[in-house]
Amino acid sequence: MGEPVYGDLNGDNRKHAAMVLVHDPCGYGKFYCVVAAIVKSGQWQGTNADIIGDRGAPGTIRIHNGLIVARYTDRRPDQSMAQTPSVIKTLRQRDCLHKL
Repeated sequence: MGEPVYGDLNGDNRKHAAMVLVHDPCGYGKFYCVVAAIVKSGQWQGTNADIIGDRGAPGTIRIHNGLIVARYTDRRPDQSMAQTPSVIKTLRQRDCLHKL
């Protein structure tokens, strides 16, 4: 979803990538995930995805000081899935590189 963002995720002064992916199984909601990729031995290698929501509203994603920061809106625990997401949340992902 959108374009990847680039920045150094592990202190090696190389550009790595992060982005939001969407899985849309047609009628079962849209599931948004944050993923990262780094270059190892000349090849891009991806991380496991961290789910940030089901039928939410992704906002921004950036890499700042080795950390992936994704902002998005979600629902309150008492809201139904039919209601528009209204709670702004932030995912800070530092452990993504340990999943490679």
